[in-house]
Amino acid sequence: MTNNLSLNIAFNNGNFDEISKIQIPVDSLAVNRAYAVYEFLRISNSKPFLLEKHLYRFFKSLEIMRLSISFQRIDIEQIIIDMIEKNNVSDFYLKLFAIPDTSNKSINESAFFITPFQFIDYPDELYQNGANLIMKEYTRFLPEAKTTNYVASAWWQYEMDEKQAIDVLYFTGNEVFETSRGNLFITKGNNIYTPDKKILKGITRSIIIDLAKEINPVSEQAISIRDLFWADEIFITSTTKKIMPIVNINNSMIGNGKVGLIAQKFLLLYNQMLKQN
Repeated sequence: MTNNLSLNIAFNNGNFDEISKIQIPVDSLAVNRAYAVYEFLRISNSKPFLLEKHLYRFFKSLEIMRLSISFQRIDIEQIIIDMIEKNNVSDFYLKLFAIPDTSNKSINESAFFITPFQFIDYPDELYQNGANLIMKEYTRFLPEAKTTNYVASAWWQYEMDEKQAIDVLYFTGNEVFETSRGNLFITKGNNIYTPDKKILKGITRSIIIDLAKEINPVSEQAISIRDLFWADEIFITSTTKKIMPIVNINNSMIGNGKVGLIAQKFLLLYNQMLKQN
């Protein structure tokens, strides 16, 4: 994901400024300890998509990580509206950052930034033919908070690229949890399952659970590696991937190796939500 030349105006801890003007001190906890919180959301049709849910998670992440910022939710809502107008682009993404200073207090005061990013869709062929995952044994620290600590996935990026995998799926022992940048869903027959613990509960995940109430309710429960390869369908969800069907994990075919009807239905409903935003 890259910045578009049209997307040049960011929020620089109190003022709107050019992205190039934002500077993070090298002695910050974010640089020295990968200790910072962020949130990532989509701007669709010049409006923030599911903003209330994203801001709720952002402030929850701050609470979990013992960080604070000097801006309230209502302030951030207005800042985002102003940023959309100033950048004058209808479809893109925003990243919100809380960057703590060098203190070691019980609650670390943090600078607050919002930066725009170019809107880039994954190729249609991935939604039509399905994507691949690799699996790695790894347990994230405080997974319920959305932090900037992505060292593990960055380390495995080379292998993901080599094996043409869209993401890495984390497991511990015999239990699978989430991908580095998304949530996991599996189906068996008409039943839908998703992990319920030790994960970052994504915004798109919550939408799928809501949509499923009208189709087949999702069971939130532990999922084993055996369950994973026993599934008829697998898909992952995130802000950028939307509902991404998975047809291969570690060179093992999932189901019949084709994109399933349930993933297709959810993707259609989700895209309709985006158009109506």
